[in-house]
Amino acid sequence: MATRLNITIPDELFERLEAYRDRMNISAVCASALETELVTMAKLAKIKRKDLQDAVERLRKERESAADTSRQQGLGDGVEMTKGGSVGYRKIKWFVADGEARADAFDFPSVRDRLFADELMRDFARDTEDPRNPTPPDDWDSYWDGFAEGVLKVWEEIGDEVDA
Repeated sequence: MATRLNITIPDELFERLEAYRDRMNISAVCASALETELVTMAKLAKIKRKDLQDAVERLRKERESAADTSRQQGLGDGVEMTKGGSVGYRKIKWFVADGEARADAFDFPSVRDRLFADELMRDFARDTEDPRNPTPPDDWDSYWDGFAEGVLKVWEEIGDEVDA
């Protein structure tokens, strides 16, 4: 079965075609050219999709690495800020409930801001003046997860003594 298709060609090409029209099957030539072009386009689409898939994998790895780095940075900051006094007793007690971080502690930026942002921003401002120190994290959610873990680690070590 075949489907009828009309094509438009430039006048100059039509004039050249007229000299050979009785010796060629124009439909077969067009069908062959279309088939060749479709095969080429399908190959390009596969190559492009593979390239895109490679980019997806590369970017996922970068995201995971950024998340891990941000979590580690948050953990270190949570430990250091709790040990160093930037995170005070009232903030720790609000944050820690039954030996675990409050489930809602970092769900809302306003909570984060109220608890720790002033200290963190001061520390980051100071740290960026020294190129040996880290810059703000790429992944804030992972950073806060690590920060919470750091605060909890310190509190697990000293909490009973503080509350005694």
